[in-house]
Amino acid sequence: MMNRTIVMIPPSPTVYIQGLNEKTKKQELRRTLYSLFSQHGPILDVVALKTKKLRGQAWVVFRDTASAIRAVSQLNGFTLYDRQIRLNYSRNKSNAVAIMDGTFGKKTTKKAGYTIKSDKNLADKEKAQAKPKNPASGNPTSTSTPAIDVDENPPYRILLVLNLPEETTDEMLRYLFGQFPGLKDVRMIPNRTDVSFVEFEDDVMAAAAKTGLQGFLIKPDHPGLVLTFAKQA
Repeated sequence: MMNRTIVMIPPSPTVYIQGLNEKTKKQELRRTLYSLFSQHGPILDVVALKTKKLRGQAWVVFRDTASAIRAVSQLNGFTLYDRQIRLNYSRNKSNAVAIMDGTFGKKTTKKAGYTIKSDKNLADKEKAQAKPKNPASGNPTSTSTPAIDVDENPPYRILLVLNLPEETTDEMLRYLFGQFPGLKDVRMIPNRTDVSFVEFEDDVMAAAAKTGLQGFLIKPDHPGLVLTFAKQA
């Protein structure tokens, strides 16, 4: 168990690591992080710099958000080189992700706050934006998702979640929705990998999660999540 509380940033493909042993050599650290994190999904890049300001920090850039969620769920608090590491999601897009989605080098990139010259700028971005965002308004990827038109039921404590990627697991959903208060249960649908039910303590808590994750992209090449209140029995 970790002794300090971390306010989690909405999931993104880039995992931000703190608490690393500063005495570890850069290349050894990058190899170790790659080996450790690649068990949870394909990695695009590992950023670890030894400048004074960036010691004890690193970034692991996954190909998709689902892999990052798995890694954070499994490795947060993991002991590496006699130090307990702390994991969160980066608020800012790495060069590797920007190249993959075609935004790298565009004029709009600077305005969006993405890195251009070096991924070491991620550290400056993290500190400059240290104030946590409300999960209900924080996920930048969801803003690019078209408006979703679904038949809406009255507010209810149980959410129906649609458009899940095939590889989605119960554990991933518990971690994703567990960032919102009041999560009670996650129920996958037998023989359906794209649908699940997520239950909260009351309809107010369910509504907060619904607003926060509506249109969320678990994978960049997969449609955003569609969330609606389940029909009351």
